[in-house]
Amino acid sequence: MVIAWLAAGRPRRERLRLLPSRVSTRGIAGMIVGVLALSQALESLTILLRVGPGANLDWIARSLAGAGPVGLLLAVLVVGGLAPVGEELFFRGFMLTRLRRVWSAGPAILVTAIAFGVIHGEWVHGVLATGIGIYLGLVTERSASVIRR
Repeated sequence: MVIAWLAAGRPRRERLRLLPSRVSTRGIAGMIVGVLALSQALESLTILLRVGPGANLDWIARSLAGAGPVGLLLAVLVVGGLAPVGEELFFRGFMLTRLRRVWSAGPAILVTAIAFGVIHGEWVHGVLATGIGIYLGLVTERSASVIRR
């Protein structure tokens, strides 16, 4: 496979962009504020357009509303911790890095962001995830890393 051949011989940390960021602490803080602002803006847009959060997010909200303390803690760990880390490692660390070896940054970021949106399962959540995926792809390209520290 061409992608496997292109990645062969390079350390795994480099292949997955797990090297320290080349952006300053101040720049990383700006990127974090940017993703939070973008997330809030996109959520506000769904409210203004009255499209709602979608069936999947409604189900998650209902499930969390009825969860006990242990269930809530597990949900926070999985939904708030493990899932985003896994998504970043796969989409920006693996997929974007591989596409970037054969395409320029724009198409690689766009395809990765669309794939990121599609896995979220419904059109509203998918569009929001695609928007955030574009931003995170730009951040990854700028910092040359998926580690934002």
